[in-house]
Amino acid sequence: MQKIITDIFERESLVVSWISKRVNIKRQKLYDVELNDKIIWFVGLRWIWKTTFLLQKRLETPKSVYMSFDWWIFKNQNLFEIIKEIHKTYSINTFFVDEIHFFENWWELLKNIFDILDIKVIFSGSSMINI
Repeated sequence: MQKIITDIFERESLVVSWISKRVNIKRQKLYDVELNDKIIWFVGLRWIWKTTFLLQKRLETPKSVYMSFDWWIFKNQNLFEIIKEIHKTYSINTFFVDEIHFFENWWELLKNIFDILDIKVIFSGSSMINI
């Protein structure tokens, strides 16, 4: 599991670094959204800045991590255990999860996180068929 967690942090570092250098435009209506709830869902069509929003908020949020569930490293993994381990080991309290619809039973994952873990999950998805 440590290899997967290392891969997550390496990919996250690359994506966050890329967004911090290239995107400085903030969509005000989205950007003003308060992230106070335990689970927050951003759903919508493709290309409406959901990923950019998540990454910009990630840059401003201490003790947080960005993950996109379309990354190959998440295939056939127990995502609850991965998130639980990242929270426990690295004191990460906020998870920005993009493309949640790529995870087959995403609603079960969120329910277990809500019921068991004391963390925030801000997630997005664009495939209405899967959501």
